[in-house]
Amino acid sequence: MKKIVTFCAVLTLALAMSIMFVSCGGDKSGNSGNPDNPNNPDNPGGGIVPVPPISVSNELEWIATTAIIKASGNNKSYTINVTDDLSLPGDDSTAVYNFGSTENITVTIDGSGKSITRTSAGFLFNINSKQTFIIKDISLDGNGIDIDKPLVCVSYSSTAFIMQGAASVTGANSYGNSAIEVTNGTFTMEDSSTVQGNINRGLYGGGVKMNGGTFTMKDNSRLYNNKADGGGGIRIAGGAKVIMENNAEISGNQATASSLGRGGGVQLLDGTFTMKDSAKVSGNTASLGGGVLIDGGTFNMYDESVVSGNTATGTLDYLGGGGGVYVQTGAFRFISGTVYGNNASTELKNTVTGSGATGAALYIKAGSTAERGTYNGNTWTSSGTLTTTDSTIN
Repeated sequence: MKKIVTFCAVLTLALAMSIMFVSCGGDKSGNSGNPDNPNNPDNPGGGIVPVPPISVSNELEWIATTAIIKASGNNKSYTINVTDDLSLPGDDSTAVYNFGSTENITVTIDGSGKSITRTSAGFLFNINSKQTFIIKDISLDGNGIDIDKPLVCVSYSSTAFIMQGAASVTGANSYGNSAIEVTNGTFTMEDSSTVQGNINRGLYGGGVKMNGGTFTMKDNSRLYNNKADGGGGIRIAGGAKVIMENNAEISGNQATASSLGRGGGVQLLDGTFTMKDSAKVSGNTASLGGGVLIDGGTFNMYDESVVSGNTATGTLDYLGGGGGVYVQTGAFRFISGTVYGNNASTELKNTVTGSGATGAALYIKAGSTAERGTYNGNTWTSSGTLTTTDSTIN
């Protein structure tokens, strides 16, 4: 009975808010009744209108809250305070979006340590064009359900997904999909947020798959303990731009394909992957490129960034090597930082373990490029080539 009463109350709120936003005031001139009108005294300039925070503690309240957002029009900012752990079904349709077709909205889910767990197959969150989705101090949990959809899908260049305040995405288990998939949108991890414990069986990108767009990891965020055939942590393609900075870390991931698992931490196929500040790629495992596998695109290392403690397990027969970095095609541009070799201490050294394999620090396949140098703006100036080596590069 309590849930029914609560649901009715929230539905009443949804109806009231939709009326308020669509027709409040009844002014036929539109000067006061339209919150997007620049002459509206409640919204000078016609910018984003903040909506009072909404608290959600169960599925019924969640359904009512998303109804509010879908009905309330464009140019709004919402905060949903999740006050208890939620269990929500997935949605298998690529044409269904959590927050409808509203544009220029920001939805922030603040969990205060709570979780949202997927209970059936499908997307947990599918974010539409011109929407910004923020999760703060909450866990999105795929619950290990065997499905063919990511937990979070960002499919438009005008869409943004931001993880803040120790937010986490975990428990995805799919054949062919990563936990988070971005196509031309913007993805940011900050404030010690994590993507961890996700599995993509059979294809690429255990934690994150970038097909175009921009991904920034910063402020102690971590991408760790994920698995896929290749790109255990992340797969970068479609001209995507990925930047690690401010102590961000990709660690403990695995490319699990038995002979040709490529890129334990990072698989770069097209685009740019840049490590800055004190960013770290460490403790990852693959047949080729334990830390980073470059098969197109450009990998840049700056500042005090580190590639350490990674392992390549493949044998020479399977082109094994590159405990730290494997350059198959594309370019590795080393400005500064450290790629440890097998002459470093046990906890830091990158290693190759397969018979006949080489390049504990760096393996360079013929036809690819690996150089020291500097950038002046976007212009690269080489100061010398790098070669396959078992020794530390710094």
